[in-house]
Formats: sequence, structure tokens, C-alpha cells
Amino acid sequence: LMGFSKRVMYSRLFLSLEKVRLDNSSRLYPYVSYVWYALWRLMGLAANLLLHYSVNRKKIFLGSLSGLIESFTFKYQFISEVKN
Repeated sequence: LMGFSKRVMYSRLFLSLEKVRLDNSSRLYPYVSYVWYALWRLMGLAANLLLHYSVNRKKIFLGSLSGLIESFTFKYQFISEVKN
């Protein structure tokens, strides 16, 4: 469960950045949208964990938190920035 929730958080930003690359639109929107998504997702998971504690819910919360941290440490390179 931890790995799945980590991938869900991590892939959300990556897919948004891929869409921006394909659409050639603003690069700010995916980051703002991702922070908004992550904030509400983590708040919901934390509330669920506090109200109905279980080991599985804890794994989901920690996996999502780990995915959030990894998504901000990942250096996404747009194809236009890649040097040959």
C-alpha cells in the first residue's frame, strides 16, 4: 500500500508536467495544481488516519507523504532544455 500511494502522489506531478510539455503551456500551473491536490489529499488521509487508525491507513499516509517529498526532489527536464 505504501508503494502504491507513493506512486499515485509522484505520478500526479509528472503527468501534469508531461501535459504541459505536450501543450507547450505555462509551467507554473502544474506545480500550483499539484500542491493544492497534495494538500487536500494529505489532509483527508490524515483525518481518516486519526478517526479510524489502522496500520494500512498509516502506510497509505506515509507513502503519500514520501511521494510528495520525492516529487519535489525530482528534476524534471523538458525536452527543449535537454542538450545533445
